[in-house]
Amino acid sequence: DTLRDRGDGYENIRLAAIDAPELGQTCGEPRALWRCGTEAAAFLASILDPDGVEGGDTVVHCVLAPKPDRYGRALGTCYAHGINLNELLVREGLAVPYLSDRYLAAADDARTRRVGLWSGPFVAPADWRRAAAE
Repeated sequence: DTLRDRGDGYENIRLAAIDAPELGQTCGEPRALWRCGTEAAAFLASILDPDGVEGGDTVVHCVLAPKPDRYGRALGTCYAHGINLNELLVREGLAVPYLSDRYLAAADDARTRRVGLWSGPFVAPADWRRAAAE
């Protein structure tokens, strides 16, 4: 749920109103665990892969919130290829709505299709972070 700069001097942008699993987080049943955090990051990276776009680099445009989050991170709704990345991650079941009801319809769609996180049991990313910190 964060776009990180790869050396161009831009700051990291936290995708607003969503929460994706942490890189070390796993989801699913004990017999069929999958690395949901790694998969969410890989999915986002595949969307941004410049090799997948004719003509070169993927241009990402973010509309930033007027204020940063409580940790000082820029918050934004980001787009690539005309697609709202925040919503796409939720619609694909690789993130959940967070502190907003903006993407509830996308989450309902993912839940109905039983994709990503909704394919089995999972711990909400915020709850997983809290438990990992204890």
